[in-house]
Amino acid sequence: MAQEEVPASVDQPYIRKAARKIRNGWLAAILVNLLTLSGLMGWVYGVRLLDIFDVVLVFGLAFGIYKKSRACAAVMLVYFVLHKTLFMLLAGLPIGILVSAAFVYLFVQGLVGAMDYRARTQPDQASEPGSGA
Repeated sequence: MAQEEVPASVDQPYIRKAARKIRNGWLAAILVNLLTLSGLMGWVYGVRLLDIFDVVLVFGLAFGIYKKSRACAAVMLVYFVLHKTLFMLLAGLPIGILVSAAFVYLFVQGLVGAMDYRARTQPDQASEPGSGA
């Protein structure tokens, strides 16, 4: 894995901290997907197209978080919260609420890391000449 070049003027400790948060976010997404896949293995004949879509979507979002995408990190957080809320409402029980809370924390960290990374490495768009601001 090649390390991305960061301008010398960027505060390196903050970048490392943001990169660690991003790593935790995409690893959490991969773990959620592996747990989903392991649950689907028992339902080989009952796998629906929606289940396959769920797995592909989460892998895609994990890759986006890995590439430091703020949008993918935000969508993953919202998707996970909505998915788990719907699942718990349909089940009628708060199944796995502590584990879900831990995943939500990791997804929030991934989003914060992606936002911090962007803020520290990208020039301020509003201060560029001709930007209309």
